[in-house]
Amino acid sequence: MSIVFFTWDEIVRATGGRWLVEPKGDGVLSIEDDSRKVAPGAFFVAIVGEKADGHAYVQKAAESGAAAVCV
Repeated sequence: MSIVFFTWDEIVRATGGRWLVEPKGDGVLSIEDDSRKVAPGAFFVAIVGEKADGHAYVQKAAESGAAAVCV
């Protein structure tokens, strides 16, 4: 397993987004779209899929230690 690190600036540039709450720390170690796989330090991306809407799992991702979420 390799560790990947993304800074907050890299995430903003890649998504074209903006922070609603200023993130803490230097960045994230992983990017997940499945809240069951979120580990502390992950960036959770809430995607609307055919079977589920990731927005319904933002709270679960936060409780699992997500460093930030994309909604």
